[in-house]
Amino acid sequence: MEIPDYDLPAPAIAQEPIEPRDGARLLVGLDPAGGLEHKRVADLPELLGICHRVAVMCDGELTGIVEGTEATQETVMTYAHKNRR
Repeated sequence: MEIPDYDLPAPAIAQEPIEPRDGARLLVGLDPAGGLEHKRVADLPELLGICHRVAVMCDGELTGIVEGTEATQETVMTYAHKNRR
């Protein structure tokens, strides 16, 4: 699957990690009509069971899209840390 081009404005990118880490926000589109809602990383295990597709960003860049059948916490976290060394 091709990763779409998405421009994230610099002010929207977190400058420091949130504590606790599982309190970081996720933008989730569960509504078939296209509505979005905020969830927390702590909700990720539940969300992976119902999502068709997961798009992952790191440092303001879309780093991967994982199909729901392949979406595990490990694969999502691999993309979430893709640009970090």
